[in-house]
Amino acid sequence: MKKIFILFFFVSITGICLAQSTDLQTLHQLKLKRAAIVKNQKELSDRIRRLQEEKRQLTEQNDKLRLSIYRMERKIYYGDKTQDAYEKIKNFDEEKADAERKAEQEKQLKLEAERKKKAEEKRINDEARNKVANAFGKSNSNSKSEGYSGGSGNQGYPTGDPNSKNRSGSGLGNSGSGFSLSGRSLDGALPEPNYGIQEEGIVVVQVTVNKYGHVVAAVYQFKGTTTQNSTLKRAAIEAAKKAKFNSDKNASAFQKGTITYHFELH
Repeated sequence: MKKIFILFFFVSITGICLAQSTDLQTLHQLKLKRAAIVKNQKELSDRIRRLQEEKRQLTEQNDKLRLSIYRMERKIYYGDKTQDAYEKIKNFDEEKADAERKAEQEKQLKLEAERKKKAEEKRINDEARNKVANAFGKSNSNSKSEGYSGGSGNQGYPTGDPNSKNRSGSGLGNSGSGFSLSGRSLDGALPEPNYGIQEEGIVVVQVTVNKYGHVVAAVYQFKGTTTQNSTLKRAAIEAAKKAKFNSDKNASAFQKGTITYHFELH
């Protein structure tokens, strides 16, 4: 009985070992198959990439050939016309550039003419201003000193000391006048005051001038005035309001200065 049991145990162990050996062989075969499949997949992927690259190269070659054919056909059938069109475009560009140069030259000539015109107007205004100043014994200068001009009254700076002894000659009645307005010139002559009394003296009027040359305000100024006669002061203020100066767009909105009138007995 004991021998039979031992024999049975030995047979069972042998069967189990044989079964495990079979499973191991099967597992090894499966691993080999899997490795072969992975290898085949990799080879297929590499082949697909090569085919795609070949396709891309063939596409580029095809595009180049099509472009070459198109250019060849254009050259064969439209070569002369294309050249004519190119010449026309070139001529048009040259004519356009020449027209632009001429336009620029004309613009520069106009600017130069305007500059000369303004310079001439300024010269004429300066001459007129100097003539008025010289005629009325009043220098339209920014100098603070007094000069000899052949007239009486406050020479040099309009708001200077009227009691200064550095002057000589006789006055010019209701036409004696002068002004001080930095950087501006008269547009015409200063208006003459209208008065009908026998009084003499100097009246200084402070004026406010806008950039267009219009007097927008005129008030009596004590400094430099030598008379308290209301008629003379009123006549000087009314005349000063009618004064007109040159227009200057670069000037300040409102600029202050003075106009001085010399009154003497008729």
